[in-house]
Amino acid sequence: MEPPDRFSIFEFLDAEYRFFSFRQTRDMSNAEYLETFQRYFEPYEQLGGNLGLGDKIIEGFVDAEDPDAITAAEWEAGKAKAREHHLGHWLIRNSDPHRYGSLRADLKNFHARGINKYPETLIQAYEMLVNYVDPNRGRNQQERSTGRRRCGGR
Repeated sequence: MEPPDRFSIFEFLDAEYRFFSFRQTRDMSNAEYLETFQRYFEPYEQLGGNLGLGDKIIEGFVDAEDPDAITAAEWEAGKAKAREHHLGHWLIRNSDPHRYGSLRADLKNFHARGINKYPETLIQAYEMLVNYVDPNRGRNQQERSTGRRRCGGR
């Protein structure tokens, strides 16, 4: 097997960097975020990126009738589940921290207590963002207005 040329290595590294460094901005809608997220993921995957597809990770997603004799179909199904799970995780992880910081903290805290509330697919993650209501949103606005009054604001 011939090693890839330098151009394709740099092309892959650029695609990888774009995907992993991409974040939802404060003014970006969830629909725009999902669309851009997918647009950055596709070239990364096409150039050889394999998000969450290490053998040990895939094993955790395989539902095999006989764990000692995993079929190719069971392996591929586990691989697809692992891919979707990781895409969902990254969508939540890189969502706007101002709007979804509390959600991300809640998911981490549940996980620390042994309760997995992370979405299992990219679509579930997107729906979680769309339907999430920040419990601190009203309180933060009230604190800001109270703070203005204390500082001499009207």
